[in-house]
Amino acid sequence: SRDVTFDEGGMWNWSSKSQKEPIVTSNGYEEENEQETEHVDLTPDEPETSNRLQRQRRLPARLQDCVLGNDNDPSNEEIINFALFADCEPLNFEEASGDENWIKAMDEEINAIEKNKTWELTELPADKKPIGMKWVYKTKYKPSGEIDRFKARLVAKGYKQKP
Repeated sequence: SRDVTFDEGGMWNWSSKSQKEPIVTSNGYEEENEQETEHVDLTPDEPETSNRLQRQRRLPARLQDCVLGNDNDPSNEEIINFALFADCEPLNFEEASGDENWIKAMDEEINAIEKNKTWELTELPADKKPIGMKWVYKTKYKPSGEIDRFKARLVAKGYKQKP
């Protein structure tokens, strides 16, 4: 897809000295490439080796002072924190009902609802559907990292608060 012209009659000048020439790569950046010639004496019992040099890749000048890395890779600190705190809070009532701390937190929430008269239990009319309820569990920590308390909230499922 590129227009290229070849000088088929030209020859390589083997007597010229090594020079640095800018090479434009496919991504548009210039890189310096040193062409070196090296005289190697080959003996019959040594295998033939290639004199071909590998091109050195360099960052563009604008990126020389940058630290490159993959931001998607989690750091060691993130992995350790995930391992420490991944299993702390129950996801449903069945998990929470097996721990005395969460049972106490749920009892405190029910007592607060009754004391504040937040909700009132009534008979459900025949043509109405009940409101779904869900427990939300959260462990509160002190600034030192120790557990401060276990907090449980009973919330209605699928409803948004009005702004």
